Amino acid sequence: MRYIIVMPLTALIRDATKKLEGLLPQLPCVHLTAATLEEAKSATFIFTSPEVLIGAGRKLLQDVEFSQSVKAVFIDEFHVVKLW
Repeated sequence: MRYIIVMPLTALIRDATKKLEGLLPQLPCVHLTAATLEEAKSATFIFTSPEVLIGAGRKLLQDVEFSQSVKAVFIDEFHVVKLW
């Protein structure tokens, strides 16, 4: 079971990842970048930016096993999606 959280700013992603790791240390979370694609396969919470999700993250989303394990996608700052 995985959750993808899309946020527009790297600083927000770092803060949210640290907070979640403190609250739920037993559930792995990762800040998705091109360098952390493999790590994301074992994470419960995956934080990313829209640019990474449609760039390097696309390969991850095309993996059938991975995409079937995604239970929800949350978009922070939804009102700016049109700009993304």
